[in-house]
Amino acid sequence: MGYLALFLSVIGGAAGGLLIVWGLGKRLLDIQVSRVTEKFKSELEQKSSILKTELSIYAHEQNVGISRLDQQRSDAICLIFGHITKWHTILMEITKPHQPKWPNVLLVRKYAGSARELVDAAEAISVALHSNAIFFNDTSHGLIGDFGIEAIELSCDFYDKIHEIAGFPLRPEVSGEEFMLIEQGREALYLKVIGEFDETRKQLMQELRVLLKAER
Repeated sequence: MGYLALFLSVIGGAAGGLLIVWGLGKRLLDIQVSRVTEKFKSELEQKSSILKTELSIYAHEQNVGISRLDQQRSDAICLIFGHITKWHTILMEITKPHQPKWPNVLLVRKYAGSARELVDAAEAISVALHSNAIFFNDTSHGLIGDFGIEAIELSCDFYDKIHEIAGFPLRPEVSGEEFMLIEQGREALYLKVIGEFDETRKQLMQELRVLLKAER
């Protein structure tokens, strides 16, 4: 029994020592894991903070860029609309039914001068679109472009009609028959404008309002 007790005592002591060593090892491992975890967490928070800052800067730059683009597009629309308005104003002056009671030759000269201005105003629409094409998508560009082309065609047709009848340069006198032909040309211009061309104008105005966010 003495040897057995001694043996058990030794075994018990060794087992206890192993338990202590195991406990200390586990404790040290937990401490190392905790340190690594805290370090990883700190690095992650730091990287997350940097990423949030970069994203915030990027979002701000994007918003600034979009705002600048919207402003440039608005400026381009206002420029084009200004040329359209000028062209339409000249057109209304030419086609209004009640003209001044001037001699025929003076009225023809007035029409010829206005026709030249009409052509220039129509060309300015297309030039403004070409200079600012980057701000418009295909649909918007197409509608503005179609309006500009039709405006140029109408303007040039009337300009050519006057000089075909009254000469280029204009003759000092025009006959009553020649004046009536020019009046017919003026009436034909008006009918074209209130016909198919008016639908083109309406579509364009609707598109410009949408671009300016005046309508959805």
